[in-house]
Amino acid sequence: MGGCYPVTIITDQCLGIKAGIENDFSGKTQHWYCMWHIMKKMPEKVGSAIYRDTEFLKEITSIIWGDDIEPSEFESRWCSILETYELSDHEWLNQLYEMCECWIPAYFRDTYLGGTMRTTSRSKSENSFFENFTNPHLSLVEFWMRYCDNPDFYNFN
Repeated sequence: MGGCYPVTIITDQCLGIKAGIENDFSGKTQHWYCMWHIMKKMPEKVGSAIYRDTEFLKEITSIIWGDDIEPSEFESRWCSILETYELSDHEWLNQLYEMCECWIPAYFRDTYLGGTMRTTSRSKSENSFFENFTNPHLSLVEFWMRYCDNPDFYNFN
């Protein structure tokens, strides 16, 4: 890489990737977790009944995506939400809290990310596009026919 290292790498919570980044870029690159991946897991991890609760969703979303709050405010509001919804002993949520410096914008407010933490990346958009009309059992010809027949094909850039 010519002595240059990435300033920031954003990934899912894969321990292998984390170890590789720590090994190869230790002290040179910041490694953060993708909020999109974490939030996608939330309904499964906390239970769909709680996740569908509009107040819970509103409260948790406001502190997770809130880049205008201080870390101390995030911490106190996180604990309050968990207490309110009787989730203080929830293992997955407690693990998220322990690594909040790796994914909550309040902890890296001074780093310019060009919106990468707030929005899904182009690859997520492309994955969503392809998932709408494909499956792993299609032949290449079937895939191409579905791809070209999809009206979004002509609007997708």
